[in-house]
Amino acid sequence: MISATNNKKELITFLVVTFGFSFLLDQIGYLRNGLIINDLTGNWGPYLAFSMLIPAASSIFCIFLFNKSPIPKKVKVFFGLVIIIIVIQFLSFFINPIVSTIPSSEQNPSSIEIRLLDIITPIVATIGFIYIGILNLTESWRKDLALFKLSIGKNLKTYLIIPGILILVLTLSFLLNKIFNLGEPIESFDFVKYILLLLLVIFTAIYTNWIFFFGEEFGWRYYLQERLIKQFGVRKGILLLGTIWGLWHAPVILMGYNYPGFPIVGVLIMTTFTIIIGIIFSYAVIKTSSIWIAVLLHLIINNLVALAAVYLSNPTHPILSFGIGLWGIALLGVFGFVIYKFKLKEKV
Repeated sequence: MISATNNKKELITFLVVTFGFSFLLDQIGYLRNGLIINDLTGNWGPYLAFSMLIPAASSIFCIFLFNKSPIPKKVKVFFGLVIIIIVIQFLSFFINPIVSTIPSSEQNPSSIEIRLLDIITPIVATIGFIYIGILNLTESWRKDLALFKLSIGKNLKTYLIIPGILILVLTLSFLLNKIFNLGEPIESFDFVKYILLLLLVIFTAIYTNWIFFFGEEFGWRYYLQERLIKQFGVRKGILLLGTIWGLWHAPVILMGYNYPGFPIVGVLIMTTFTIIIGIIFSYAVIKTSSIWIAVLLHLIINNLVALAAVYLSNPTHPILSFGIGLWGIALLGVFGFVIYKFKLKEKV
């Protein structure tokens, strides 16, 4: 049982470490690459990817710093794999030799460089995915994982219901952009191709790119969520978590990410967005007692938004649009409100 004093200490330590390293990384990214809105060559990509790993790194650090009970060896091995990936991603800023180059073509006018550590990361991530999958096969191993919400959890139908609703709402949102002339697809409109690619990308990303979404969700929805709920209660804790999550994005939003040309309003819109989807994510984690549902939901959102812009509609206005614009957030807000009002209970 965590005492109130220790809970505050863990909260403060996690927030200081997470925000400190994240904002430092953002500052380095700015000094090296300028504003994100002006980054036409994608130099910001590795910085944005690495920043997703910082909350998990902070939470693992705090677990080893504050945890009084012994950590099961199986969990330590998993944490070790996560740390290896974090180290690989960090080294990629300095040492990442090119192993091959895909030449330019009519479809891709720029040549694509394939780098060594960019290959190693998904390999290690796939090993981690297989390892955690094997540990979930037996009840005794799941008990060890459940201590840190790393087991598959309970109420497994939630893994279909909430992601299914989220996909439907977001897909409808991007279709409404098309219907109301608020955006056109980057390529030609193709709903069937969008659905097929979405399913393929989600399936592939689950075992190769899960680490980046885990990087955020283990920090936010496991470590911080449990301590905020203990400190402030379920509803206030989850709202505060969504606000913190949004403010964590503030530096990159101010530099033109997601809402280019609208830095201040963009931060407000992004924070509203993270509060709403934070309610959905947090409820799913409480319902399943597993962090993996949040990893799946986060993975779906990031990939769906990218594919929807290509094949359904790319909003002409970053704020006054559906999708991740104001009208889309309002649509998601209906889903979030239903969960907040009727599903969230003050006792977990």
